[in-house]
Amino acid sequence: MTNRSSDGVPYVVIGDTHVARRVCASLLQIGSEVLHLVAPGDEELRKAMVREPGGVAVLLHDDVAALRYALAVAHIAPTASLVVTIFDQTVSQQLVRLLPRCHVTSPAHLAAATLVAPCLAPDALAIRRTEGRTTALRRSGEELVESPWALGRRARWRGRLGRVAGQLRPHDAGTRILLVGLAGILAVLLGDWAWLTLAAGHESVEAFHEAARVVATVGPATSAGAPTHYLLLSAVAMLVTVVLTATFTAGVVDRLLGPRLVGLVGARALPRSGHVVVVGLGQVGLRLCQELQQLGSPWWAWSEIRRHPT
Repeated sequence: MTNRSSDGVPYVVIGDTHVARRVCASLLQIGSEVLHLVAPGDEELRKAMVREPGGVAVLLHDDVAALRYALAVAHIAPTASLVVTIFDQTVSQQLVRLLPRCHVTSPAHLAAATLVAPCLAPDALAIRRTEGRTTALRRSGEELVESPWALGRRARWRGRLGRVAGQLRPHDAGTRILLVGLAGILAVLLGDWAWLTLAAGHESVEAFHEAARVVATVGPATSAGAPTHYLLLSAVAMLVTVVLTATFTAGVVDRLLGPRLVGLVGARALPRSGHVVVVGLGQVGLRLCQELQQLGSPWWAWSEIRRHPT
């Protein structure tokens, strides 16, 4: 699998990934000499680099193996240009510090730019961040044009409104039971308080105390001399509250014992609109979520496909 170029400088590609095969094909198309090593041992790697290579690309999915090959290549040919694919950002940063001539990237990082674009700007081919600047790549006729890009104000407001609308919204049966019980208890409390305040003319604090006693199923404090219709209403309210309290308690227990992947309030609440849904949290999915977060777009990730929340 070699094709000698005019200067006879070889390029070494290590790995059996799809990216490695594409790199070999691209180098061959421009007339370069390519030596493709699938999983070389130390001796095979040393023989392949007897001649000083024009560049070495370590294109693997295994970070540990990629790190080992990168250190071996740097030891054998310290002046050769080196490209390594490593997903873990901490490992990649430490490798760059140790080998300043090494360029570290990952297929997930390369793919994230092209996946972010259709999510945020349908007319863009890719959106990427370089040196604190965000640019979008678009096609203009037969040419590719790169221009500055920023998330619009309308999209930001849609994201915020979607996040607010997602607060206290049920997403499963347990949460629905919890919210139904809570809403019923609050309705009984407010209804009794409004009755005492508006119809009976009680003070607000006194009315609230009476309503709280009804919700707690201990009866109104001033049952003696109270109107018959109010006694009947408070008795029905206490019986209903018993059922609502049991419903609320069941929802709380399910919430505490079950996996809490989605929050009821706060940043973990499931947004209702203006966000990007990412299904799958592999290398590409995780890097896509990181890019969306850096660009200021709300997102929600699912580790696997389940029943879609309503």
